[in-house]
Amino acid sequence: MRKTLASAIFLAVMMLDSPQQLLSSSQLETTSPVVQIGQDGSPLEISGNVIAGDEGSGVLRYSISRKLTVNNVSSKSIMLTVLEVNTRNISKIDVHGTREDDDFFRPDSFAPNATKTLEESRRFGEPTAGAVFEPAAPEATIRVAFVQFADGSTWGNPDAGKRALRERYLSWDEMKSLSEAYQKEGEKGFGAKLLKPTDLPAILKLQRLYADSRNDTAVVFNEMNTMLRYADLHQRAMQK
Repeated sequence: MRKTLASAIFLAVMMLDSPQQLLSSSQLETTSPVVQIGQDGSPLEISGNVIAGDEGSGVLRYSISRKLTVNNVSSKSIMLTVLEVNTRNISKIDVHGTREDDDFFRPDSFAPNATKTLEESRRFGEPTAGAVFEPAAPEATIRVAFVQFADGSTWGNPDAGKRALRERYLSWDEMKSLSEAYQKEGEKGFGAKLLKPTDLPAILKLQRLYADSRNDTAVVFNEMNTMLRYADLHQRAMQK
C-alpha cells in the first residue's frame, strides 16, 4: 500500500479508474474520472475528472486539479453541502479532506434539478523525507457527508455539518460587528477590524475585496451589507 504523504486538508475530489497519462514536453499528466461512492437517497449526483500533473522540475512541480459537475436531484433548494474526499495513488501526495459550499451569504441557493460546476487546483512540492512508495491501484472517492436545504431541514451526518454551520454564524456575527464599527468608528476603525487575522471564509472574501479595491472601505461595506441582507432573507425562510 502507498502511505499517506500529507495530512493537510486539500479540497480536491477524485476517483481513479483506468487513468490515462499524457506526456507534453517535460510535463506528465494523469487524468481520471471522478466516481461518487454509493449513497442511497443522496440529494446530489456528482461526476467529473481529476488531473495530476508533474512538470518534472521546480519547487512546486506537482499539481492536482479537478472539475466536477454537481446535480441537485432532490425536490428542495440546497443551502449548504459538505463533501468528503479521499484521493490516493494518483500523485506523490495523497489527499484527504472536505469541501464545504455555503450559499447563506449569496442571493440564491442551489435549486432543484439545477447543475453547477466546481473547479479547484493546488500545487505542491516534493514530499518530505521518509515517504514510502509502493505499487498500488489508484483510488479516489467523493461522498456527500451533509446537506442543509433552504428550508432548514438536513440530510446526512449532522456532525459533518457542524464546522460549516459554526463558521456561517461566526461570520454573520463578525459582519454585524464590522457594520457597527463602521457606524461608530468610521472607515479607519472598520478597516482595522476587517484586517484582523481570521479563517472564516466569508470574512476572507471581504479581505480579498478590500485588497483588490485598493483599500476602498465603501466598496467592502456595501458588499458586506448585501451579504447581510441575503443572510437575513435565508434565515427567515428557514424559520417559517
